[in-house]
Amino acid sequence: MMIISGTHHPTSGGKSLRNKTINKLKSRKPPGLTAKNLINTQFCSGKLWNEEWTKSHVTNKDLITRPDKNVDGMSLPRNQWTTINRIRTGQGRCGSLLFKWSYKDSAACDCGEVDQTMIHIVESCPRRLFEQGTEGIHKVTKEAIEWLIELDLDL
Repeated sequence: MMIISGTHHPTSGGKSLRNKTINKLKSRKPPGLTAKNLINTQFCSGKLWNEEWTKSHVTNKDLITRPDKNVDGMSLPRNQWTTINRIRTGQGRCGSLLFKWSYKDSAACDCGEVDQTMIHIVESCPRRLFEQGTEGIHKVTKEAIEWLIELDLDL
């Protein structure tokens, strides 16, 4: 093992490193300039977020009226919060997606429906139907929480 001491390093060719000027690459996008541009253009992240949201095509987009505001249910236990968000986005562990991801042999629901989607489970499945539908789940009503707790699927 080699111990390096002093101001010399084996790769410096014996030259002193003490007064060596370190050349930095010039930033292509200096943070100071970016900040100045944001101030000059009166940048507002909430406004930009709303504009982007308005242009987007997202499942159940009509549930969110103000994307810059917190949605109901953020104080729920994580497992309930996660399930609610999976229902909101239509991206939970339902038969259709488990089949798509090769975790199940069929996309069918045990009620007989050919395609067990999140919407089917919440809005039309005779075994699991939630009367208030996806909108009721989104509003995180007392009934929605009770339905989630009693649900026999792990979405």
